[in-house]
Amino acid sequence: MFNQARVAEPEYHLTGRVAASKGYNMSSRADCMAPAIPAKQKLEEPRGLVMFCTQCGARLPERAAFCAQCGVRVAAPPAGGASIPSPASAPHPVGPPPEAPFTPPAAGQGFTRPTPADLASLWQRFGSWIIDMVVGAIPLVNWAVVIGNLIAYRRGMTLGLTIVGARIVRGNGQISGFYHTAVRGMAAVLSFIPLGLGYWWAFWDPYKQTWHDKIMDTYVVRNTEEMSRRPGTSARAAVIIFWILLAASIIIAFLVAMAIAAAAAWGEFL
Repeated sequence: MFNQARVAEPEYHLTGRVAASKGYNMSSRADCMAPAIPAKQKLEEPRGLVMFCTQCGARLPERAAFCAQCGVRVAAPPAGGASIPSPASAPHPVGPPPEAPFTPPAAGQGFTRPTPADLASLWQRFGSWIIDMVVGAIPLVNWAVVIGNLIAYRRGMTLGLTIVGARIVRGNGQISGFYHTAVRGMAAVLSFIPLGLGYWWAFWDPYKQTWHDKIMDTYVVRNTEEMSRRPGTSARAAVIIFWILLAASIIIAFLVAMAIAAAAAWGEFL
């Protein structure tokens, strides 16, 4: 047994010397027994950078300026040959995502005030008022004008405004709907009572608003194609005021009719 051990040891070193002469790694006893991979057979590492798109995670070719998948511009490669990590391996930010940048609302949705170019001229407003008053004073025709105006109120117009090419819009940019336009017409009485001062107010107001325009937050603008495509809406307060005034008018008319009938009956009794 002793002689066999003495013979095996030189054989081991002999194997190690043979392995070293053939280019194997002889750093440890285990390496001698399991020869390392020769230097010629080692896989060559890629020389180019391994880059990934930070937006979609797609692998990018060397020196790519834009991602072929999502079109995002690729950041400049880091110095030292380090690869850019993919989004899956990149650390995720802690906290809520950043808010989207503010974008101005489209016209007709967040519109607040018309520009001077949008406003109807004072001559257009005066002409529409004359048409409504003159045509509305013609017997038998006035009923047709009233019915036509009630239909046109849905789109912020009257017979006169339709002829002169103007329209009523609300402060939010939407077209004045039926209830809003009807209550505006009722509020015009307040502009007429103090010798028409509420109408004259439009001559020096920067937005050519009368008193009833200011009460209802409305503007009279030129009737353009873009303006005609806007929706017609009414404020909830305008709807409530319309029905309250309509009910009050019916009650007042009924009381007046009863008073006239009572007065006539009292006169016959006397």
